[in-house]
Amino acid sequence: MGKFFSTHLIYKFLINITQKINSSIKKVKLSNKKLSILFKSKRIEQINSPQKKALTNVDRVIKQKKTPRKKKYKERKLFQKGSILILLGKKYNGKKCVFLKYSREGALIVSGPYSVNGIPLRRINRKNAIQTEINIDLTGLNIEFLNDKYFDYLKKSDELSSRMQKEKLITLHRIRQKIIDKFLEKEVKKNFFLEFYLRTKSKIKN
Repeated sequence: MGKFFSTHLIYKFLINITQKINSSIKKVKLSNKKLSILFKSKRIEQINSPQKKALTNVDRVIKQKKTPRKKKYKERKLFQKGSILILLGKKYNGKKCVFLKYSREGALIVSGPYSVNGIPLRRINRKNAIQTEINIDLTGLNIEFLNDKYFDYLKKSDELSSRMQKEKLITLHRIRQKIIDKFLEKEVKKNFFLEFYLRTKSKIKN
């Protein structure tokens, strides 16, 4: 009987201890929950504060105003005066000519010369030409009159009312063409291979 009583007391004692432990655990959990709620409320207050909002807005503006990446453009090399060009396009594809100067609009003013390969004094688009490493010396050649106005006026020659004006304009252009061609021919004929090169046609696919 005494043994049973002692075991019963031990059992009760253990139950009491477990109950106390469980209650303390619950209290700790409740306190943790309260703490977490408090921290969350504080965070919300901090986020909703005007200073924090101002900072976040500034960060957004900074992110939006990121410096854009600079595009790398390939720098085009300027064509040298007197360099021989290979022409592209339907009409003169593969033919060579001498580059005289740039116009203000950026067009290339070229000549065959006409007596060598049949290319007249004209303007061409930069995209329709490839520069070679061969050059001709143009010192002493007067080409100041060659500009956009000159070629635009030539284009409008058909619109001129009087026949005399048309003929004058065409004859003047032909005379100027011959003067330029004579100068270029002298330079070209100094080298037999250069004259042969200007006469030949290169095979180029557009």
